[in-house]
Amino acid sequence: MKKLGGEAVSNNYTPNDYIQDWFEINGKYYDVLVLECEQTANILDTDNSGRTIEFGAMLTDRIGTFYTHRVIFAQKNNEWEVYDELFSALEIPTNTAIRIKFPHHQGTTEYDAYVASLSRKIIRIYPNSTSGQKIKWGELQVNFIAIDANLTVQ
Repeated sequence: MKKLGGEAVSNNYTPNDYIQDWFEINGKYYDVLVLECEQTANILDTDNSGRTIEFGAMLTDRIGTFYTHRVIFAQKNNEWEVYDELFSALEIPTNTAIRIKFPHHQGTTEYDAYVASLSRKIIRIYPNSTSGQKIKWGELQVNFIAIDANLTVQ
């Protein structure tokens, strides 16, 4: 059993058990499971920030808030081709951003991001497979980081 948002998700998935429709990558929804999503808001400062020598007071010069999403995807039933397609789309190094739309508060947020890392493990190898699937991959963890500040100083 996995938990997403405090609710148990079993290995017997039905259309109501997963929330992939909340996760759009470059305008596409992948028909895979989303087991976990962690959003971080990093508030960054310029080099002009720091403590004063005299009183130790903190002076800030904010750049803005940058979102990071760590998402764990999984293969839905035996649909390995879509799962491989997702990995292939994210593993390509590029100097341009990808557009993502992910959960935020009670809705979604959309921003340009880059993929910092992907990781997955082999679960099983099928040497005599007739379905075409030779390797079953486990969960895919992806870290998406905002290119620009999602929120700026007002």
